[in-house]
Amino acid sequence: MTIPAETLTVVARAMYEATMRPFLHIQSGRPVGESWEQLTEHHQGTYLIKVRKALESETFADYYAWLTLPERLLGPGSAFEAEHGCPPEADEDTERTRGHRAEYHIVQHLLRVDDGALLTESAA
Repeated sequence: MTIPAETLTVVARAMYEATMRPFLHIQSGRPVGESWEQLTEHHQGTYLIKVRKALESETFADYYAWLTLPERLLGPGSAFEAEHGCPPEADEDTERTRGHRAEYHIVQHLLRVDDGALLTESAA
């Protein structure tokens, strides 16, 4: 299934605006987090990568394992772990896992394989 780049961008924006933007608002107390347009091209690109990975992942646990791989590779006793702690397991109910679970399910909802025929370039 080929998904047009424009569609992936719409889903990446939806992921950001439904998860990270409200989180930043809640954490900072500012009226609103940065809009999608205010993000750098690099930051927008990170959401596009997350959309692709969430779409490729059969389960949330697969997606979460990919997200936390860099931390896990650093291993116990790393400076990063000392500052941030170990990442929670995928089945734990934490603020972090809830946020990533929301990302995964937004992508699955918007780009379900069942609906893929609607998203191919030839269907335009």
